[in-house]
Amino acid sequence: LAAAPVLLLTPVARWPHLVLAAAAAGGAVLLPVVLADPGHFLGNQVGVAATTGPIFHPRQIWWPLGVPVAPGQLEWAHMGRMAPAWLLPVTHPLIVALALPLGALWRRGRGPALRPDDALLLLALLFLLRCALDPWNLAYYHLPFVLALLAWEVRTGRALPLVTLAATAAIQLSFAVHGTYGGSEAFLAYMAWVVPMAAWMGMTVYRPRASLVGSWPAAPISVATPSSPSTSPT
Repeated sequence: LAAAPVLLLTPVARWPHLVLAAAAAGGAVLLPVVLADPGHFLGNQVGVAATTGPIFHPRQIWWPLGVPVAPGQLEWAHMGRMAPAWLLPVTHPLIVALALPLGALWRRGRGPALRPDDALLLLALLFLLRCALDPWNLAYYHLPFVLALLAWEVRTGRALPLVTLAATAAIQLSFAVHGTYGGSEAFLAYMAWVVPMAAWMGMTVYRPRASLVGSWPAAPISVATPSSPSTSPT
């Protein structure tokens, strides 16, 4: 999800260096796991990419499309619903696929008024959509969203990260009532803050800008002072 905003902010000539750095960092983290059991690792990655499984939590946008729990699937039941079969291979590819068009739309709409700060808000939006579109959605899935939103508020010079604090409180309240309310109530309570938050971030990221005011500091531009015209002797 972070690849699109990062690549769009990076000059094309530097993409190979960026890809190599990302591959090195990812390899350092994943290589021990892969070497420990390559077959198990590959199987897990293919499985996660291909299907979400029947687990179906209420705090995500697909909840109204859930189907009654099938016989023998009670261990997967969450408040009487499970994911429909057609949804299983859709959500994870959709989450990844959204990053490119949303990132390209942001880059194209900005043109010369591109603000690198807003890449952090775009990233926060992508992370929030990742949570809302995942049938497994859990509270800790929102940590990348909160961190990206906090970084954006700090970078834009806000005295207090009020939006981040409000989002954190909303997440806590949404998941602290687990088991207290039915599935529909939990779904509505979650959507009551996710939809306005995503709409606000989208309007902020994609609104037209006429200048680069507020962007990250650029390299200083040297201005040559014209010399006084010389006079030739007559």
